Amino acid sequence: MGASLYIPSLFPAPDASWIGLTPQNGWSAYGQGFPPPQAMRSAGVVHLRGLLAGTTAGASTEVVMFTLPPGYWPDIADNTQIHLAANSNNQHGSIGVYGNGTVHFKVGSPLWFSLDGVSFGAGRW
Repeated sequence: MGASLYIPSLFPAPDASWIGLTPQNGWSAYGQGFPPPQAMRSAGVVHLRGLLAGTTAGASTEVVMFTLPPGYWPDIADNTQIHLAANSNNQHGSIGVYGNGTVHFKVGSPLWFSLDGVSFGAGRW
C-alpha cells in the first residue's frame, strides 16, 4: 500500500470551517433561513458567504458592514481597498475590503446584500 505525503508549504491545509462575522452600523443577518455572514480561509484565499439586511443608515456608502478577523485581511495598505462585485437585491452591488480588515458598503440596495461567491487573496497572517 502506498503512503500519502503532506507538505504544508506546498499544500496549506484549509481552516477548519466557516467563521461568523458580526454585522455593524445597521447591517444584520437577513435571517429567514438564509446563511448569516461568514468567512473561510483556504490556501491563502478568503471566501465570503451569507445574506445581510441593511437599513437606511446602512445604505450610506463607505459604511463599515463588518470587520474581518486578523489573518483574513488582504495584503494591501490599510487605506487602500479591493473592490468586489456582489448581488444586492438583484442589482449590481459592490463592497470594498480594506487592508485593515474592514468591509465597506459601496453600491447596492440596503434591502439585502449577498456575499456568496466573493473571494480575495489573504496576505496578512
